[in-house]
Amino acid sequence: MGRRHGRDRIRPRSLDPDPYVRYTFWTLAFGGVFMMLSLYGVNQAQVQRYLSSRSERQAVLSCYAVFPCQQIVLCLSCLTGLVMFVYDREHPLAPNGTHRTPDQLVLYFVMDVLQDLPGLPGLFVACLFSGSLSTISSAFNSLATVTMEDLVRPYFPGLSESRATLLSKLLAFGYGLLCLGMAYVSSMLGPVLQAAISIFGMVGGPLLGLFCLGMFFPCANPTGAVVGLLAGLAMAFWVGIGSLVTNMGGATPLANSTVPPPINLT
Repeated sequence: MGRRHGRDRIRPRSLDPDPYVRYTFWTLAFGGVFMMLSLYGVNQAQVQRYLSSRSERQAVLSCYAVFPCQQIVLCLSCLTGLVMFVYDREHPLAPNGTHRTPDQLVLYFVMDVLQDLPGLPGLFVACLFSGSLSTISSAFNSLATVTMEDLVRPYFPGLSESRATLLSKLLAFGYGLLCLGMAYVSSMLGPVLQAAISIFGMVGGPLLGLFCLGMFFPCANPTGAVVGLLAGLAMAFWVGIGSLVTNMGGATPLANSTVPPPINLT
């Protein structure tokens, strides 16, 4: 613990109201609340899971069941990161001069610790891919469903079921190709976790605002909702891309590393 404190990895609680400070009680509390509302309240993949429940009560219980499991996963992830940090200090996870990023440290750590146990590193990587593909597949299906129901069927009401199914599969395939292209662009946003949080913030915030507009202001019309959504997206992307261009608030450098701090997008 002393080594972690010495390298500024564990910080005391900060109540600094300055929004330019990366980690404070206020930024994590307010940012976390709105991000969770966006993910579990208006995200299409999550809502689609709610609709597959037998009743509203089961959907609500699923939300309550997620919370303790999520806290366990977060605690284990933080402990794993701290262990890797200390391990990297004693046994560098990459040869000197090798370019590495924070996203690669987990794989380096697994290969180094489990190198004497044949098959386990491959099993670990397979588990990573299975979890990722499970999440991505539901996202592709959700995107294809929304596109079909909101953009295609209103203009082609006589579309047969077989053609609609084929078109849904083609849409999912197209979204998969788009995701592969975005993977190269996301490398500019820093580590994978930071990029995911940034994208969720830039897109999820305006989307949550759109749903709140519909719930609390029934008098709003479609034109105003679309204009508000576009304005929110423009503002969110302006803030996000602006922090990317100015390289604002990088993360703490890695141990035994000369790699520059990754970019922070808030």
